Amino acid sequence: MRHNEAMLVGRDRELSTLDELLRRAELADRPIAVITGEPGIGKSRLLDALARRVQTLGGRVAWGRTTEVGMTPAFWPWLQILGALETADDRAPSLGDVDDRAVASTRLARFADVAAFLARRAATGPIALLFDDLHAADPSSMQLLEHVLPLIGGTKLLVAIAARDSDATPENAAALGRLLRHARRLPLARLTRAEVEALVAGRADAERVFAQSEGNPLFVEELVAAGTGTLPALSSVRAVIRDRVARLPAETGAALVAAAVLGRDVPGRALAAMLGGAEVGARLAPALRLGMIAEHAPDRFRFSHALVAEAIVDELDPSERSRQHLAAAQALQAHGGDASAIAHHLLAAGHLATGAAVEAAERAARDASSRLAFEDAAELLAR
Repeated sequence: MRHNEAMLVGRDRELSTLDELLRRAELADRPIAVITGEPGIGKSRLLDALARRVQTLGGRVAWGRTTEVGMTPAFWPWLQILGALETADDRAPSLGDVDDRAVASTRLARFADVAAFLARRAATGPIALLFDDLHAADPSSMQLLEHVLPLIGGTKLLVAIAARDSDATPENAAALGRLLRHARRLPLARLTRAEVEALVAGRADAERVFAQSEGNPLFVEELVAAGTGTLPALSSVRAVIRDRVARLPAETGAALVAAAVLGRDVPGRALAAMLGGAEVGARLAPALRLGMIAEHAPDRFRFSHALVAEAIVDELDPSERSRQHLAAAQALQAHGGDASAIAHHLLAAGHLATGAAVEAAERAARDASSRLAFEDAAELLAR
């Protein structure tokens, strides 16, 4: 059994529902799925399974991933999706480089352009728009999604969203609630004792793993990966991650700390700068073998789960966390990092970068306003 398939133990009903929605997409019936659940419950794995089904049927898949660690540019999931779907003959509408004097009508017109672009791209076959970790999306992305969905009726588009139950901001929670009025909700429950036994598949003491994991699939996998002989005491996945990091070579642990401060998606050049020019792949090799982090593109790394990066950062004492954020800001500045991300790290550096943080936040706010991402600009100025 492959790892991706193993993580989907106990999800037959949800897969059947996604198959139904995919059939509706082929009939241009505007199906929308919202997959919800606690961290580690398997939301992203279910999106992966849907992506494979769409591709098997000859359809296309476009991912829009957000990140719970750090900040990303306004409209970030949409920039990924539009970039994946555009062609040389059909360029996606720009969501940046808009004059900061533009009025709301200009913004709405641009949103309509996005809907028209998606309709054109879906004219030749079904397309799945997959939004992962949408609870952490920027406000502008949520507004664009709410505006676009009513406009794509009659197209072969399937929209599937994964979001945590409890980690959304009040504004994003309200937006997700509105989306659910027109969507099929797939709440993922914890696995039963029998399902955990199937997932463990003889690799460890299934009874003990079930008792410690309480049926969370990510917790199960982390416990099994920790070793069959001495399973660590577990109150949450953070304890497992802390134990795994402690077993790594010191230089790998230091590299993971720097990577985690940068965020779930890690630019290799910036990480190398934080490590004094070290060869990143060699430093991360033990963690790569464990699957804690993966190289998903040239010079780009991604933690296996946001909780891995979050847990590592949470272990730092406040002074070290501030120092690491300052180093991250400096590394991103040296390698063309996004203004919002630089501002985030300088603000998180606290007293180490007070003046620079204010200036960076103001620059990032102006940049967000130029993209018509007014909510993001307001958030930066409030911070």
